[in-house]
Amino acid sequence: MVTPSLFTRKIWGAAAVGVLAGVGLTLAAVAIGTLVFGTYGFTLFLLTPFMVGATTAYIANYKADIGAGTTAWSVTIAVLLGGLGLVAVALEGLICIVMAAPLGLITALLGGLLGRELALHRKRSGIQSLPCLALLPLMFAVEKVLPPVAHLDMVQTIAVAAPPEVVWKSVLSTDPIEGPLALPFRLGVAYPLRGEVRGEGVGAERIGEFSTGTAIERVTEWLPNGKLSFVVVRDIPGMRELSPYEHVHAPHVNGYFRTISTSFELVPRSDGGTDIVERTSHELRLDPVPYWLPMARWIIRQNNARVLEHIRSHAERGAPA
Repeated sequence: MVTPSLFTRKIWGAAAVGVLAGVGLTLAAVAIGTLVFGTYGFTLFLLTPFMVGATTAYIANYKADIGAGTTAWSVTIAVLLGGLGLVAVALEGLICIVMAAPLGLITALLGGLLGRELALHRKRSGIQSLPCLALLPLMFAVEKVLPPVAHLDMVQTIAVAAPPEVVWKSVLSTDPIEGPLALPFRLGVAYPLRGEVRGEGVGAERIGEFSTGTAIERVTEWLPNGKLSFVVVRDIPGMRELSPYEHVHAPHVNGYFRTISTSFELVPRSDGGTDIVERTSHELRLDPVPYWLPMARWIIRQNNARVLEHIRSHAERGAPA
């Protein structure tokens, strides 16, 4: 006869085995997907947590039903420990884990529902079902050949109580930008510090200093007191990962979100002031786009507003009385 305490220990023992399997699969899948294939798409953010949840739940319920609630907790713990494990082995930083956590956890719980049902109605052993895990590297390979690319353009305007010729000087060279930062920027997301154009006319170089490095840009349009446009020649990392390690093996900080071009157009106002119209073009190489795009838009909008507000303040201080 099995006592209640012994049965409880067996339930949590099975759950622990499932959690360990889920954590191991998380580390292996992320390492293969990011370091080997360099992809950040549906396979990493949807299929991988779904498989982690399904594997955790299947193994935890293989010998006996541990219940829906315990299964859900097992999957949740596997996801959390898997995320911490990625930070511990320097595969990811804490900020990225937090940003991806809602999507990953929901998907993993859905996988957990399937995994438990398969375990309760199994006709094959767990070992016989392992070949389905080969789907992960196959999908990573497909996304490597067909990488996700989303383009987004932003337009923001600010009114300045200064004439175009004064605003133009502030656009060409900005002293260090000060002011409060939203939490994501204080935790590592890149934000602008200052900018300076070296030389004059088309082909001149612009230096953009950010919290994560220095961007090199080339002027493509030069209309004094009217318009300045430039393209990014060398971009900066999108974030500095929050990690106990100096270097984190996270390819997504470089190239997966980048700025392509920027322009500042100065439009004279009837009251003697100037409207600055800033246009920026960006590229996002992360899927699922509907999940990551709102975050990217918010970051861009915050950074552009920070630059425009600084230019306005600088120009109005230098405007003639």
